[in-house]
Amino acid sequence: MDSGSVRNPDDVAIQCVVLSAAKDLRLSLRTSGQRGLRSFRIAGDTLTTQTRIAPIHESADNMTETLSEELRQLGARLKDRVLKQLIFTMLVGACVSFGGFAQSTKARSQTKSTPRAAEITRFFIEEPKTGSGYETGPLHIVYDDGTEVVKTLPPLEASTEKEVVFNEVGFSGVQLAEDRHTLGWTIDFENYGTSYPIPRSLAVFRRKRVFHTFAPGPMVWSWMFIQGGEQIAAVFGPTHGPEVGDYRLYDVKAGKLMSEVFGDDHTQALKRNAPPWAKLLQDHLHNH
Repeated sequence: MDSGSVRNPDDVAIQCVVLSAAKDLRLSLRTSGQRGLRSFRIAGDTLTTQTRIAPIHESADNMTETLSEELRQLGARLKDRVLKQLIFTMLVGACVSFGGFAQSTKARSQTKSTPRAAEITRFFIEEPKTGSGYETGPLHIVYDDGTEVVKTLPPLEASTEKEVVFNEVGFSGVQLAEDRHTLGWTIDFENYGTSYPIPRSLAVFRRKRVFHTFAPGPMVWSWMFIQGGEQIAAVFGPTHGPEVGDYRLYDVKAGKLMSEVFGDDHTQALKRNAPPWAKLLQDHLHNH
C-alpha cells in the first residue's frame, strides 16, 4: 500500500491478513533447512521485503517479532486515521444537518411573518342626504381586519351657457369578485337625453384603491368578473336603439383590452361563434 493512501476503514483488515501470513511463515521456517529468508520491513505504511541468509529459528523469531511490532504500529496508525476520518465525517454531517435545519427554520419564520392580505367582507352604499343633488351617498368597503375605505363622489358643478356639465351622482352595480380582494362598480352620470342618470363608467377597485376605470361609452349595459377577478367583461351600448352591444374583455391587472365582439344587427344578439365569456355576459345581461 502507498503511504498516505488509506481512505477506507476496510484497509484495517490488511494487518490481520499479513499477521496470519507471518505466523504461517514462522512455522514453515522451523520445519525447513537453512535457506534464503525474506525479512519484512514496514517503511511508513509500505510493507517491503529483503532477502538475506540467517539461521532458521533465530531469523524466524526475530523477523516475526519485528514484523509483529511494525504491524502493531501500522494498525495503530490505520486505526488513528480511520477514527479521525469517522469523526470528521460525523462532524461534516452534523454541520450540514444543522445548516439545513437553520435554513428550514428561517424559511418557516419568513413564511409565518408574511402578512396575509385583508379580504373584503362587506360593502354598502349610503342613502343620499336630502337636497344634496346626488342619487346615492358614499360607498363603504369593509375589510376583515377592520379597515374601512369610503369612496365619495366629486363635488357637483353647475352647467353654464358655454359648457354643459354631466356630474357623477351615484354608485351602482357593485360586485365583489371571488378572490374577495377585487371590487367593481358603475358610476352613474347625469345624461342629456334622459331624465335619469345612466351608468357611463366602470371602476375596478383592488388593494384599497381604484385600479382602472373603463368608459368606452356611451352606457354600461352590464358587466361581470371572469376567472375569479383576474378579468372583467362588460357590454356597452346606446341608451336607446338596437340592442346589439359592444362586448369587451379586459385584463384587470394590466387594464388592457383582451378581446372585443359585437352582436348581430338582425338577431339583436351575439353570433353563434361568439367566445364563451361573451355568451356568459349576454346571459347575465338578459337575466338582469
